[in-house]
Amino acid sequence: MAKILIVYGTNEGHTRKLAEHMADAIRGKGHQAELLQGIKAPPDFSLAGYDGVIVGTSIHMGAHQIAMRKLVKKHHEAFQSLPGAYFCVCITATSTRPEDQRQVEKYISDFSKYTHWEPRKTAAFAGAIRYPYYNFIKRYMIKLIARKLGLDTDTKREFIYTDWAAVARFAEEFAEKMHVPGGPAA
Repeated sequence: MAKILIVYGTNEGHTRKLAEHMADAIRGKGHQAELLQGIKAPPDFSLAGYDGVIVGTSIHMGAHQIAMRKLVKKHHEAFQSLPGAYFCVCITATSTRPEDQRQVEKYISDFSKYTHWEPRKTAAFAGAIRYPYYNFIKRYMIKLIARKLGLDTDTKREFIYTDWAAVARFAEEFAEKMHVPGGPAA
């Protein structure tokens, strides 16, 4: 049985929901999973005692959470020493247009370049648009992006675009590849 830490950054809470869904999927495969919101990482943060790590960030207005980038960069050697996976959550991931897919790939590669961490597995998942929670400016900007992507623009509602089965599959596939001394090999 592997012990996997899922470290995530979230603005409105949707990335936390993906991290929780992954933790449930990992536990369903007989492994242990713990969650940590990156901004709440203790000063003595360590990956000691873990067999693998998954990092997740949301993308807002084209940027990752600064706290998540700093945490992984500061501890990149520890992250690099373990089997690792990275996922980002962004609304652009809803699109199948090549230019949007290139942008999503850039979000993933930019995180890796900035942090000096090369995870073994990466993915991007469509997130949510939570119009009622945004201030006027953010609501306007997100509505423009949504319109460009052909998504919902009713600013009185929330819209969830996440493929939950794909989220679970990502975590399960990562967990299945874990090799733990004394445990079953994948």
